Amino acid sequence: MLNSFLKLFYKPEEVILEKLEPKVRWGHIGFFILWVISLPVAILLFNIINIILNMSQGINTFMLGFWMSQMFGTLLGTIAGAALWLILSTICIKLLGFIVGGKATMNEIAISQIYVTIPVIAVSIITIIITFLNYSTDGILSNILQMLENIMYVLTAIYSIYLEVRVVSALQRINLIKAIVNCSVFIVLAILTAIKYGQIVINVYNNTMK
Repeated sequence: MLNSFLKLFYKPEEVILEKLEPKVRWGHIGFFILWVISLPVAILLFNIINIILNMSQGINTFMLGFWMSQMFGTLLGTIAGAALWLILSTICIKLLGFIVGGKATMNEIAISQIYVTIPVIAVSIITIIITFLNYSTDGILSNILQMLENIMYVLTAIYSIYLEVRVVSALQRINLIKAIVNCSVFIVLAILTAIKYGQIVINVYNNTMK
């Protein structure tokens, strides 16, 4: 079990091919929802910890109740956004798959996308921890953590493409070049993300050096 989980981070296709089924079951959907909501839960927990730690410094205790009240809406929004992404990414891979001769069915693609989110979300939680540490510091250390946070966004975008290409190549039974074409939409989004957060890193670095 642990070996399969860890393998999702560097050879996801080997695990996913074993998990494929003719149709998407409720178990897949439930697993997807539980894993996705770990992100807003992590954000909420770190915000609560941050508020509690700063109460003695004059932070209004009302904020604690505010974050708790936001939990339900955040969870619903995250689930809805993740579900929309799952649907759109599945359709996108299937449609572009026609161009490169992909063999996977819609259900197989959907299941693969559920499992591909696991390592991406795990890495995103690391970014959340860095963000929390950034809120708890100031000065040069805060700038360093802010740069590290945005570097993590860039690395997450690149890492997600690495996973996606490997999985699509195995799933569609095509070579890596065709898999890159099949994942071209995701690659464009990753490049735009890398440019956006890379620019922030450069700006923070320049401000720190002044």
